[in-house]
Amino acid sequence: MGRPQDAVEFILQAIRLADKLGMDRYFIRCTALLESLREEATAEQIGRYRVMLEEMG
Repeated sequence: MGRPQDAVEFILQAIRLADKLGMDRYFIRCTALLESLREEATAEQIGRYRVMLEEMG
């Protein structure tokens, strides 16, 4: 809705929560959604996303 960086923040939170709760289906959906917004995300957000994925892996 015109604020993609805010959307990315919510998606990052959702990814972390889905992982914590073991909700793989939502983790995958949120990851796909974030990837669709990757170009709109800030470099800092992408950096946090990468670190989060590394910690989960």
